[in-house]
Amino acid sequence: MRTRKDALRRRLLFTADLLSILIGVGAMTLVEGTSDPLWVLPTLPLWVFVAKMEGLYDADHPRIWHLTTDEAPAIFHWITLSVAGSLFFIRALPDETIRLESAVTLYVVAMGAAFVLRSIARAIWRRRVPP
Repeated sequence: MRTRKDALRRRLLFTADLLSILIGVGAMTLVEGTSDPLWVLPTLPLWVFVAKMEGLYDADHPRIWHLTTDEAPAIFHWITLSVAGSLFFIRALPDETIRLESAVTLYVVAMGAAFVLRSIARAIWRRRVPP
């Protein structure tokens, strides 16, 4: 039973992280003024890999209330490395440039969305899983 509960929590957090990435890219696309955010598709595995390496999908600590703020350093590191990797990827593409405002928008929006959506995912998990 515990592994099923933990698997549901990990799936919810994974979904929250993917939505955070997509929301950040959507905001960056609006600031950039381009309508082709397809460059993000090859970078999605990078974002997920870095999140996994940061331990964001590992089992929660044995506490009654594990909060998203408890993971703040890992989330900060995850977003920072992932945005940097994505920006290096974008710069390597031919005919692709990115403005500083767009990069900052991606960073700030993805960071905020990650905290909000991971908190929502944990709230859903707490409601669906009996204590």
